[in-house]
Amino acid sequence: MQKSTLTRALVYGGRASLMVLDTTALVTEAVRRHNLSNASASALGCVLTATAYLSAWLKDGTSTLSLTLKGDGECGIIHASGDGALRISGRVENPAAESFEKAIGQNGVLSVTRDEGEGVPVTGTVAFYCGDAEEIFKAYFRESEQRETEIALSVSFGKDGLRAGGIFIQPLPNAGKEIFERAKADVAACRACLQAEDVSAGTLAYFQTEGERTEFGFRCRCSRERAERAIVSLGRAEAEKMLTETDAITVHCDECNTDYIFDKACTNALFGDKT
Repeated sequence: MQKSTLTRALVYGGRASLMVLDTTALVTEAVRRHNLSNASASALGCVLTATAYLSAWLKDGTSTLSLTLKGDGECGIIHASGDGALRISGRVENPAAESFEKAIGQNGVLSVTRDEGEGVPVTGTVAFYCGDAEEIFKAYFRESEQRETEIALSVSFGKDGLRAGGIFIQPLPNAGKEIFERAKADVAACRACLQAEDVSAGTLAYFQTEGERTEFGFRCRCSRERAERAIVSLGRAEAEKMLTETDAITVHCDECNTDYIFDKACTNALFGDKT
């Protein structure tokens, strides 16, 4: 199965971090799972790319991140999640948005919740007044994390199919204003690389540097075991009542559009009935 990639490097003499993401495989899988229109795929694809970037900064594989973008556009609520192992997934409330310009909407709120496993999740929130995903995430980093970040996000549709990716440059503390100004110019110059078959190769060549590449993809944290626990939490009486109304109990995961189906025998086994 084709994988998405994330490539990290330091640029400007170690005064800024560069991360280049090729998320074509990630977004293509989201389109397949949720049957997305091009407009919905574009909006969700940008959010998934940003989620992968944010997840790459988590402490370890057990750390998690949840992102919700609530706009007044055609897509409605967009949700994505990830973890330190770069298992990324997401969904959009309306998978059939028609307008690219109106997909996200002009007004809304972006919320990002991190759980580093220390018992106290931390949430950052920023209001937005435009439908441009790049500007929304720039505002988030600037206002919620106090880190200026230059960003290019792209989901495009051509004769060769869908392409998606992102470029992020974040100056390190005390890097100086001139570094951020250079980042703005360089990200603009590299934007065309997001249309290339190998996004990272062109971008790294521009910066005349090498990077460390990591593969990842669309992977939800749901499982049949989690679905089993959900049924057990209902109690035997409620589960049996549900089975009188239908032939099986279906537990649906909105995030990855997967159904876990439990017939009567499977359900009874969860409550210790081996017959």
